[in-house]
Amino acid sequence: MKVLLVGEYSGVHNNLKKGLEKLGVKVILINGGDAWKSFGADIKLVEYPENNVERKYNRWCMEFNKIRLKDIDVVQFINPSYFYSIDKYFADLAMELMEKAKVSVSLLAGCDANMALHYDKVAPHICPVCLKDGKRCGARCLFRKDRHYQEYEKKFYDKIDAIVPGEWLYYKIYRDYVQTYNGKLKEMILYPVDCEAIKPNFARHRKLVVHHPLNRANKGTALIKKAFWNLKKKYKDEVSFEVCGRMPFHQYLNYLDGIDIMVDGAEGYGPGVGMSSLIAMAKGKAVIGSRVKEMMPDIDNSCFLENPQIAIGSGWDGIADSIENVLKRKNELIMIKKASRKYVENYHDAEKIARKYLDLYRHLLHAGRKEK
Repeated sequence: MKVLLVGEYSGVHNNLKKGLEKLGVKVILINGGDAWKSFGADIKLVEYPENNVERKYNRWCMEFNKIRLKDIDVVQFINPSYFYSIDKYFADLAMELMEKAKVSVSLLAGCDANMALHYDKVAPHICPVCLKDGKRCGARCLFRKDRHYQEYEKKFYDKIDAIVPGEWLYYKIYRDYVQTYNGKLKEMILYPVDCEAIKPNFARHRKLVVHHPLNRANKGTALIKKAFWNLKKKYKDEVSFEVCGRMPFHQYLNYLDGIDIMVDGAEGYGPGVGMSSLIAMAKGKAVIGSRVKEMMPDIDNSCFLENPQIAIGSGWDGIADSIENVLKRKNELIMIKKASRKYVENYHDAEKIARKYLDLYRHLLHAGRKEK
């Protein structure tokens, strides 16, 4: 089987590629590295071209590599907006790739126009915080404001064969509110993590290190910074509080060896375990973040019930309380760290997740042959 993975968010497709290759699948990965994270790719694009030279390079790169994209069994997109965000040529190319591949799949990873319409019904805090952050940066919401993108997304989802949510929030929105595509919506498949490549470090540092991965302001960084500032006064000799990020992934992995606790998303962040939390948990770290509270009646809820991630409080004082509760349990920290690693091994291991995708691909290919 030959699979083309298009786009990258936080290592989802890089980790999936490793899992699929362990199962004997030939995989080609196209992406721009996901900004400063600098993830790998077989065909590397300039992700946010700023001038004609970069745009021409992207087009030349795809034309030059078209021969490698022949005889694709499955094309899988990280989401519909990835190619569109590069330029119009790539939006057309997405349709062309769907036409040439035997089956096409899109993940629900990151936002899209359908989710932007319905977030307020499930997680009403997400859009206001994200829009405020965008306004401060001079950016407008592609999903709410760009009519041409909305038309493109509809064409994309009309044409795609299967839609796969990677998180509870995305699954719930598409199942309950975007019912046009319920026939294409598949069971949630959790994000993959290459546990073989990511080695855990359970050591507890003499001076504990609490870390927040600076990424986007809508992860609640301002509130977390305030919580850190207040806790520093109380724990200055016992605990170091660090806010850092925006570094290449391989460098960030090394950095994680030196921390004990990660404080991930708050405020404008969905409930569930994102890739930044999963990577820290695979590294054997305690993670404080936004947890799923509502159980889904028609799916296996064990991945939510067994999640050792510690629920984050609301507001800076609630976040501070969450962190302090873990600091008070420092004698249990090694046990919490080992539970984090075990959870990722049980539910997110790249090879286990790749088997689920491979089963889906085979099912879609078999259904396509029957239709013909």
